[in-house]
Amino acid sequence: MVGVSTNDTATLTNVCAYRTGELCKTYLPGTETASTAGANGTPEGVDANCTYLASDSHGLVDHVTSGLQTDVLCSGPNSAKDGMMNATACLTGFETCLKGCAPGLYGFKQLNCSGGKYVASGIGCELPSDSATAAHLNSANAANSSTKVTNNTACTTQWAWGNDGAGKYCVCVAKPGYYQTSSGWWVWDCQTQWW
Repeated sequence: MVGVSTNDTATLTNVCAYRTGELCKTYLPGTETASTAGANGTPEGVDANCTYLASDSHGLVDHVTSGLQTDVLCSGPNSAKDGMMNATACLTGFETCLKGCAPGLYGFKQLNCSGGKYVASGIGCELPSDSATAAHLNSANAANSSTKVTNNTACTTQWAWGNDGAGKYCVCVAKPGYYQTSSGWWVWDCQTQWW
């Protein structure tokens, strides 16, 4: 939503978002280079340059089939990670939060704090409440994902499936944060299994 130099400060209030990769991202002054001044050594807030509270950041859970227990948005996809190898430290106020899941961030995944690190809640990825979009992202389509593709490169057929050759499934979607005029804004978004 907001990009800010590490020389400046942005304050966000009353945020409601869906399919938003990052709420606030910091850059080195006078460049397009992301900083590492944000949460967990990433450019993503919450930090001194990107000020907002968990109580001010809400995911629009009415856009997904919801068994979720919170609507608080996590600080970003990289500063809030779960898993045995890459779990990041919990952020104060964001101990239970939602991050985008499924290619194109069409779903929400809940993270909870355990032992100071983020872990998945066990709910899984709640897919879009829009039935047509959910059908395109249905795991049954993975059977047609034999085409090897490269993450975040341009693609031309929306909802086509592929794989990155390293265990991730890829879907051709309009991905937040990527501007691909040559392909109608579509890129290959590759993720590990989300269903």
